[in-house]
Amino acid sequence: MDKGWKAYEGRDYSFAITQFVSVDLKDHPEVVMPLADSYLEIGEAYNAIQYLEPAYHGKNYSADERSKITNMLGIAYTKEKNYKKARLFLEESNKLGNPNSKRNLQILDSLEQTIK
Repeated sequence: MDKGWKAYEGRDYSFAITQFVSVDLKDHPEVVMPLADSYLEIGEAYNAIQYLEPAYHGKNYSADERSKITNMLGIAYTKEKNYKKARLFLEESNKLGNPNSKRNLQILDSLEQTIK
């Protein structure tokens, strides 16, 4: 797992993924966010969602971590062009006090304007 953290911190996201996917997430829930972020960084939002959705429904996270998970789900669904789900998660994250959610909601607003 240490190799995964080192790779993630060094922005070697593909290698971080190979290290993190072998970790038991029930024993190490702290790995979900860097794993999902790594998937987002390499353009695989759908894989990030596969890890974030169960984390969102889980109970192993603090309020701060939950706000980060919901924000990341909002980003992932934005990248997947599922703007309705993206908005739900970003609004929830904003209510939970995530400082990045407001900016991400503005980006989502802009993207939605371009498809109207």
